[in-house]
Amino acid sequence: MTQPSGPVPAAQPAQRPNRRRLWITLGVLGGLVYVALQALSGAALFYLSNPSLTQNKTPTAPSGWHIATPPGQATNPSYAVSADAPGLILACGATLSTALSSFGKWNLRLQRSDDGGGHWRILQAPFLKGNDKCAITAISGSPTTFFAYGRQLLNNTPTTFWVTHDSGETWTQAFTTENDYDEYSVMSQLSVSVSRDGFFYSLRGDSYDPTFSSSTDDGATWEPALKTNALDIPGGRIASFAADYSQPHAWYRSVYLSLGGLALEHSNDDGKTWTIIKQFAEGAGAAPTALATTSAQPEQLCAYATYGESNATLFSSADGGVTWNQASLPVGNGSIQGSVRVGPDGCYLAFQDDTKGGPFGSSHDIEIWRLLNSATSPKRQVYLKNYSFDFLPDTPGFTYLPASNGMEARFVISATREPSSWLDFFGGNASNISTLQLLWTLAT
Repeated sequence: MTQPSGPVPAAQPAQRPNRRRLWITLGVLGGLVYVALQALSGAALFYLSNPSLTQNKTPTAPSGWHIATPPGQATNPSYAVSADAPGLILACGATLSTALSSFGKWNLRLQRSDDGGGHWRILQAPFLKGNDKCAITAISGSPTTFFAYGRQLLNNTPTTFWVTHDSGETWTQAFTTENDYDEYSVMSQLSVSVSRDGFFYSLRGDSYDPTFSSSTDDGATWEPALKTNALDIPGGRIASFAADYSQPHAWYRSVYLSLGGLALEHSNDDGKTWTIIKQFAEGAGAAPTALATTSAQPEQLCAYATYGESNATLFSSADGGVTWNQASLPVGNGSIQGSVRVGPDGCYLAFQDDTKGGPFGSSHDIEIWRLLNSATSPKRQVYLKNYSFDFLPDTPGFTYLPASNGMEARFVISATREPSSWLDFFGGNASNISTLQLLWTLAT
């Protein structure tokens, strides 16, 4: 095929870019960036200079209560309230920085109060560095011993636990979790442990069939006591234990018997041998479990029993479990927030009740009840509407603190305020409806 003849058109010279248009475009983009930066800086300045409108400030306590929560914006805080040194509280959590130099950064912080939450000071601890979550718990029987750990949320490596014997001033590595015995299982065990004569005592092993055990090395290893009960009936399962402070090396424990019923047993040789104090018949709410004692009232023994979703019985004994006073509590559809607490001439028990109503169709209320040794019926001491307990093992839930160190007797709870209406979701503070708070009120 022949090609068309004729002159070949000359190539067009490359067009020069329109520099004016380029500079205009760059100028517009620069202006947009400048405006965006100014807006961001203005928003940050407004955020920092108007905390009442934009930031979660210190929450307001409900009527009759006082805030014990440490200052600062913390997420998933963990509190350890010492029942043996009234006024001593340790708190650990991730805190949001609002300083311009570190704006928006989360840092783990450990704090201590010696006056029940009135004043706080920051402590240093090795488990804080490089982690974004921490938890802490007090040990019953020791006013200065606490266990804690720090870890990264998305890290599946074993968790190292640390211990302090001087209220958080210094920390040493205690042990590392193994296999399925994770940090939550360890915290559950430590939360019911007792320190006595240089030993730690706890229920160790299978949660459905635990063994009364002791440790001499801060929980690194445990030595089980004899796994037999006073009736010499195989299959007895320990439900709970408590120290008998009326004599050295003495303990109580409640045991479910394989033939039915429950026995309250006593040991005066650190769990090597046990004798029966009292045996309870089988039946709903007939047998006390979740035992509690205190060195301040060595003859007082407290316990409770639950059955079904809406029943609970509070037990109180002034003679070490030989005789008992008991009463049913109107728990309704709620759940018990153990443990039962020893109070003057009787026992306290707190629970969270589920009631209809509220913006989500239901709400929770906290109630604290007392049963005196001489009373025939319990008395409600506290009613706190639209609050729910925190049920994690590393938070105190409910604690009764006797009068000491110049402070009056008080109840301490860790709880979250629930919204009472949709208006609670609006406003800068949002009423701290999602923040776990530490609260206290005078015990009556």
